[in-house]
Amino acid sequence: MTELDATKIDQLASYLKNAKNPVFFGGAGVSTESGIPDFRSTDGIYNQEYDYPPETILSHTFFMNKPSEFWRFYRSKMLIFNAKPNPAHSFLANRGIPVITQNIDGLHTFAGSEKVYELHGSVLRNYCMKCGTFYGAEAVLGFDEPPRDSSCLIDYDATKLTDKQLRSIPLCNASVASGGTCGGLIKPDVVLYEEPLDPAVWDAAEQLVINADLLIVAGTSMKVYPAASLVSMFTNMYGLKGSVGGGFFGGKIGGGGAETGKVGSFDSDGNPLKALVVINRDPVSADNSAQLVIHSNVGEVFTSVQNNL
Repeated sequence: MTELDATKIDQLASYLKNAKNPVFFGGAGVSTESGIPDFRSTDGIYNQEYDYPPETILSHTFFMNKPSEFWRFYRSKMLIFNAKPNPAHSFLANRGIPVITQNIDGLHTFAGSEKVYELHGSVLRNYCMKCGTFYGAEAVLGFDEPPRDSSCLIDYDATKLTDKQLRSIPLCNASVASGGTCGGLIKPDVVLYEEPLDPAVWDAAEQLVINADLLIVAGTSMKVYPAASLVSMFTNMYGLKGSVGGGFFGGKIGGGGAETGKVGSFDSDGNPLKALVVINRDPVSADNSAQLVIHSNVGEVFTSVQNNL
């Protein structure tokens, strides 16, 4: 690690030591370190060749009109259960930092985080569009006979399924009052293109950002909306603008006026100044509004920070 890198790690550690309400907002870059492919990088899912563009396949219209094609892609590319939480997930869980995530893999929950707000849902949940019955991931794996529980997930390998199994459409088997089973179409509890975010999850995420004194944004391209607007909301509310080692404009929520200070400093009342930290391998738009920018892998950064706490 270079001297400059060490300085940034020290500054981030100082933020974390003093922040009263830190919040983490993460994207695909957090999960790629667990071996889960992302969407938008050069070798990501969106840059691979398919019969239809992935953005089309992962849309509500496509799901309703071509469910067998949807499930073939979803089972082959989206259901990855052998990944394990990496140091970033563990760090956040161990420190009890609330997480707002764009990822749908459930790794933050597996790591032990108790406050996780999944803006785009989770592949671990599914529900019947007709009666609302919820199902675990094991119900949509494509096996001829759905497993009884989730113990099979760790060994799931879509490459071993036949084309018929990949294309099979899961239907609800919940009992109905009139006798028989529901038979409704089971849908993943993930937000597809053309679908709105869950209002309850979005409202909770907004409230977290409003109350945050430290917002750490990591592993995201900042190109997916409305999720990315949470960062804009944070910076616009408090007029944050600055660079590492420089002054910035911040203040208390509802406070009277702004305070000025160096990164990691506090106002005269001992309240932390509002600060934005961006951790990403590549530059993103939020870099321009951040007080601290670290271009590196998220897990490596948190591992180094842990040693300074």
